[in-house]
Amino acid sequence: MSTRLTLALTGAALLLIGVFCPFVTAPIVGSVTLFNTGRGDGVILLVLAVLAAVFALLRRPTWNWVTTGAAGGLLAFTTLRMALRLTGMREAMDIDSNAITAALGSAFSQSVQISFGLPVLILGVILLGVSAALRPAPTDPAHPARTRLLLPLLGAALLIGGSTTGAIQGQNERVAAVTKAKAEAAERAAEERRRQEAEAAAEAARQEEERQRIAAEEAETAAKQLAVNQLTLDDWDWVEGDYSRDLKGTITNNSERTINYVEVRFDLLDEGSNKLGEASDIVESLAPGETWKFSAGVYDDDVRRARLSDISGRADDY
Repeated sequence: MSTRLTLALTGAALLLIGVFCPFVTAPIVGSVTLFNTGRGDGVILLVLAVLAAVFALLRRPTWNWVTTGAAGGLLAFTTLRMALRLTGMREAMDIDSNAITAALGSAFSQSVQISFGLPVLILGVILLGVSAALRPAPTDPAHPARTRLLLPLLGAALLIGGSTTGAIQGQNERVAAVTKAKAEAAERAAEERRRQEAEAAAEAARQEEERQRIAAEEAETAAKQLAVNQLTLDDWDWVEGDYSRDLKGTITNNSERTINYVEVRFDLLDEGSNKLGEASDIVESLAPGETWKFSAGVYDDDVRRARLSDISGRADDY
């Protein structure tokens, strides 16, 4: 068996074996081969491996320029696309504002590793290429000069085309992943701003409502106090009774509110204007414009004079 045939058959065998070897390993998923990716890459490589073996056995190894270029281009397409997609995944995870999600996603993408299936496949492609490049044996069928020139060019075109397509598609997917992550991050940031603005507006409205409530309460309290202040002592005097002396007079409610528990208090004084005690009277309610006749009993014989101490009450709400 010639060296050229041996290299071609060995390369084809490595392609057949490499298709079923682990191509990448990832957490949870485990090992993934090109045959079970579901994309058809493994099936195409199997077909190319069979064609390479057939060309070798038919003593047409020069045709393996085509299988070499096609297999190499397919491997370059798959590898470059996968590498760029993983790069895009890592970059997208780095953009994620959620630190936990970003860390988990980055750890997952970084743990995806190329396995030994890729080196086996690359070695198979190299051996096929070397077998195609070797000088034909005297027993090999002769090829026209145009065919000998066209086949290497076709293989190179397939290799370059697969590599370029894989790089372009992988880069497009990487850019799409990063763009989507940026858009989602921007939307989350905008949503967070809207939430903060809504919370700030709600807090401002609550504070304004509280301010208005306090102002209303203060205004109501002031109005009630004003109503109480409009209680006037019209006149009062001493009146001798059978068992006591009484301080009698009238108080008028000059406000527009009913005032409850109106109380009048007097300080009781002796000859030296020393306070001896108090005398008071109270009425349950006094309507607007109503006059109350009060009577405050004085039971201390030492009392000589009296002076008004206070008029108080509690105004109703309107």
